[in-house]
Amino acid sequence: MKKYLATAILLLTIVINSKAQVELNSGGTGAAYTLSVPGSFSLRNGIQVTFKAHANSVAAPTMNVSGTGAISIMKDGGTNALDASDIKAGQIVTLAYDGSKWQMMNPIATPPTAPTTYWNPSGSDIYNNNGGNVGIGNGGNPIFNKLLLQGNVGTSTNTGVFMDVHNTNGVSDALSGIRFKVNGLTSADERFNASIFHRWNTEHELAFAVQDNAVQNVSTADIKMTIRHSGNVGIGTGLPDRTLHVEGTGLKLSNVGQSLEMYPTGSEFLITTSQQYLSLAGNGGASAMFMDDGNIWFNLPITLQDGSQGLGRVLASDAAGNATWTDLSTLSSGATAWTRSAGIIYPTTISDKVGIGTTSPTTSLQIHSTSGSGNLRLTSASTGTTASDGFSISNDGSTNLFMTQHENANWYFATNGGTTAMTIAPSANVGIGTTNPSLFKLHVESSTNRRSGYFYNTLNATNVVNNEIMGIYAGAMGTGASDKIGGFFETSGGTGINYGVYGQAMGGATNWAGYFAGGNVYIQNNLGVGTSAPGTSLEVNGGVTYSPSTLTTTATYTITVGNSSYIRTTTPFGGTTATISNGLKTGQHLIIENAGPYLLTLNDGAANFNIAGNALLYTADTITLIWNGTKWLELSRSDN
Repeated sequence: MKKYLATAILLLTIVINSKAQVELNSGGTGAAYTLSVPGSFSLRNGIQVTFKAHANSVAAPTMNVSGTGAISIMKDGGTNALDASDIKAGQIVTLAYDGSKWQMMNPIATPPTAPTTYWNPSGSDIYNNNGGNVGIGNGGNPIFNKLLLQGNVGTSTNTGVFMDVHNTNGVSDALSGIRFKVNGLTSADERFNASIFHRWNTEHELAFAVQDNAVQNVSTADIKMTIRHSGNVGIGTGLPDRTLHVEGTGLKLSNVGQSLEMYPTGSEFLITTSQQYLSLAGNGGASAMFMDDGNIWFNLPITLQDGSQGLGRVLASDAAGNATWTDLSTLSSGATAWTRSAGIIYPTTISDKVGIGTTSPTTSLQIHSTSGSGNLRLTSASTGTTASDGFSISNDGSTNLFMTQHENANWYFATNGGTTAMTIAPSANVGIGTTNPSLFKLHVESSTNRRSGYFYNTLNATNVVNNEIMGIYAGAMGTGASDKIGGFFETSGGTGINYGVYGQAMGGATNWAGYFAGGNVYIQNNLGVGTSAPGTSLEVNGGVTYSPSTLTTTATYTITVGNSSYIRTTTPFGGTTATISNGLKTGQHLIIENAGPYLLTLNDGAANFNIAGNALLYTADTITLIWNGTKWLELSRSDN
């Protein structure tokens, strides 16, 4: 049975292979062949397909077998794409997959024929008889060039050359080079010659020449560009005496319609541009000078030296516009930069800006200094004029600004009318609303308003999380616990925004001393009254007093406890039988006193009342209770 099964499989394989090799015809186009093979097909290295081509190929065709994608068909061992008609209609073609492309295994349909004779001697010359491209050292495939030189020349110490053009004529000014020529209207009209040649003279030049005539010899007039052995380059001249020497009508630099031109005209030499600005820039690229529609702008200090320059002098022009250095004191008022009138001096043009220490003031008056010395000083007859006198505004040469009162006296900030709003004393105390902040570093005082100060932090006004409003620090400002002594803060809690105080580093709720929320006061840790080391949540070293709440009962009455701990009742004639409302919080203490002349009975049978029998309170009797969360329990009872 196994023998018959193996024979059947072998015959089936032969049938399938025979069908794939003989009966498969291509589809698609000559640029993109398609092929459908029976059964499952996947690409793998070495797999082959054989088919009968239905159409001639075009250049660089592809093959798509059973939907595996269009893959290039290559020849010459997979190195070159197919040319047109390398596959002919009706040709049996075998392709093998090499992992990235199909390689054509059979010869192409129309191989090229080589000419019988490639070279033809003519006297001492030899030329290409075929009229095709010639390749030297490139494997005989000069596709794009009439002459192609290719190879690996030179060593680590010698770069080598591909071609040496050598003139054996040893006379001065002999030429060695290459000529490019285009024939004209007739075969005898050899015009439009261009040459690249080496010129043997004292400079050993590389010259570029162009001729628009039938003259065979190159003259000096034909040389359009020269590179000399010295490194000088000449355009329009064969004798450049500068690194770049341009001879002719001028120089033009352009890019996408934008241009810069330099050229002589008459007795002038012009520099023009098609753009709005013509700039001159120094080191770093910043414009030192630029021209804008006839105006000249300078971004750096200008130095003009004509022999008349001197310290403190300014440029003054005459009626013809000729400027000379002139002392400011000799200028008359009127059309000059400054006007002096009746003891007042001011810029003649009121909108002019004045710069001291700067050439480009941005405000009406700008004083600039980078030395760290005082920029502005105010002194009076009683203070003197030294560095330790008066008042100064200065910087430290970088970004810090100082406003300094140098006298041993107060520094006042006043509002309209001379009313002093703030005072800085020589002790560095600051007073707001007072001129005598002698006791505190910050003294805020108000005689017309109940608020002496107001602190508010808007950083997280809608979503406040531990926002410090005011802090009290010891030593240098820092973030460590040892730096913060206390302060005021706002924080978001379950009941909204709370306000409170903290001790040491805030760091979290456990370090809060207490806070206020919803009219209530919360103490975070133990509170001591009369003691600095409370051992419980509340420790009182001294007396504790409850303020009583008073009420008048009826014959049957419910005593509402609420937030009370001491209730004093007055009973009517015939007495009162009363019940008590629930406590607000577990542990709440309650003292009830009968201040009336008649009996107050607290019934032991109430659901929230658990005492040793009914409590009969006569005049001036009291009972002390505690709320356990569900019932009032009796602590003590008096019978006075």
